[in-house]
Amino acid sequence: MIKLRNATNGTVSLTTASQQILAVNEFRKRAIIVNGSDVGVWLSFNATAVIGTGIYLAPNCGSFEIDPEEIYTAAIHGIAASGAGKIVGTVEFY
Repeated sequence: MIKLRNATNGTVSLTTASQQILAVNEFRKRAIIVNGSDVGVWLSFNATAVIGTGIYLAPNCGSFEIDPEEIYTAAIHGIAASGAGKIVGTVEFY
């Protein structure tokens, strides 16, 4: 069992332009990303996010989790299917 001692909570306001959701973090042990918006969101790993490509988070609480057995420490980017001000919540554990 991995002990997680610290967490950082955050939000990102996405648009139809790719934005970084989580920065590179070599100390990351787990992370959760939740789409709190009313449109779909796509995630891209260490690359510019593109609508229709990558991991899809459904509207209204679609989520993605990086767990301790599959640690990904590079940057994560996201893009909203449409509109602006589409909120994605994050928590990153160390």
